[in-house]
Amino acid sequence: MEEKFESPDGAIVALVRFTKTVEATTESRVELRTHSGRVLSKHDYGSDDGEHGYGVTKAVWTLDSQFFVYSLESSGGQAVTQRGIRPFSSSHATGRRS
Repeated sequence: MEEKFESPDGAIVALVRFTKTVEATTESRVELRTHSGRVLSKHDYGSDDGEHGYGVTKAVWTLDSQFFVYSLESSGGQAVTQRGIRPFSSSHATGRRS
């Protein structure tokens, strides 16, 4: 499964791809791409066993299109459930300066 988030200025598309192994919680891979499909930045939160990675639970662009921000939740395993928020900087990925 995949979810697309277009930046407000229309320059970048964030793709959140969800993976799920049998009897495991969803894990995610996040990519920033141009409209032509060129990958600007990516981060894979998956694990080999599907139980020790992280899944994106919410995601949004900032209104100025500078950051794609998303929250993560642990996919399980033996770890206590952990959550976090991660920003992707579109200016860093594209080389743009504010």
